[in-house]
Amino acid sequence: MGDYAQVHDVAVANIAQINDVPYANCGQLNDCTKAASGATRWVALAEDGYVGYCSNSDRTSWTGYDNDSGTADAVDIAFGKDNSGNGIYCGTRTSGSREIVVSGTDVTSVGNWTEVDLPGGTIKQMCINWGARSNGAAAGTWMSAGMQGQEGIYRSIDGAQNWSKIDLSGITNHASNKFINGIHSDGSGNWMTLQGESSGRIYYSNDDGASFTASTPFTIGRGQAVAYTNNTWIVVYSRQSQIRIRTCAASDITTWSSEVDAKGIPHLSSDGQKISIAAANGNVCIVGQNDSDVNTFTVNGTTVSEPQQVSLSMSGDTIFDIATDGTTWLIAAKDGDVWESTNNGASWSQIVDGFQADGSNEKDLVGICADVVLPL
Repeated sequence: MGDYAQVHDVAVANIAQINDVPYANCGQLNDCTKAASGATRWVALAEDGYVGYCSNSDRTSWTGYDNDSGTADAVDIAFGKDNSGNGIYCGTRTSGSREIVVSGTDVTSVGNWTEVDLPGGTIKQMCINWGARSNGAAAGTWMSAGMQGQEGIYRSIDGAQNWSKIDLSGITNHASNKFINGIHSDGSGNWMTLQGESSGRIYYSNDDGASFTASTPFTIGRGQAVAYTNNTWIVVYSRQSQIRIRTCAASDITTWSSEVDAKGIPHLSSDGQKISIAAANGNVCIVGQNDSDVNTFTVNGTTVSEPQQVSLSMSGDTIFDIATDGTTWLIAAKDGDVWESTNNGASWSQIVDGFQADGSNEKDLVGICADVVLPL
């Protein structure tokens, strides 16, 4: 039989779980195979509060608009659900207030974003993501993370309308003035994030992000990024001036792979910089901010393939972020450039040169995502 494209009139791109099983782990349904993942739209956040978007059917043609009229730059963007289960986007910003922006269901509409001022102080948020909730609630769970010393993990369970601080005070050696980098869900209510300091640790939640515990199963150094695919957690960290990778099976987060060194990805020693990661179907790509190299590798439990280094001919421009819809991989770059891969990162081509989000000036594309639910 053929691929299935919908389940109970819900498109596959918007499916988080089927019968309490994360969609990423569903292979067949009624003898029909899972169709290849695929976006209908890509959205990027740019410097100076601008938004860019394109249709997946024409990724070379982007439209932009001013969403902020201010100076706050974007840091990260993710796709997820509102309180009714409709698709929306959330982004984080460098602003010390109004740290999160939330789109309406029509991201093409100018002025359709809401600014969120997080409770508890002024906290730059480094990362944001959405995950299906273990009880199947339509709104799922939004999680955002930033500076630890100011309760740097925030949670929303009503479609990003209201946010609450997660109490980390009971975690031993909970550090102040250090960023939390990367946050991700396995689609079953479990979350993982990394402490971004010289003696970092793994923070893990098994209750839909309501609470976290910390562990140090190996010497992490400075935590940089985390992702989930193929029933496997992937963590990226820097230690001794080298970007390193480890993985574990979702069924055993205490047993990790041997350490694997990334190739050509620069060590980031300053808070506020980031390694970006994208993963789908066991394939993983990582990139470093202000760099022009991509590392590609595959994961399966504690098995990690040797990373392959792919260097992009960027002519002075550099990478900011990477995303995938399971089929296509896009890189957002400096001066409004977009690069594309359709072979899991093995090769890349530039598809957009100097996107002018304001109609006249090239704007750095800082964060990018597709309208598909993670993990893939």
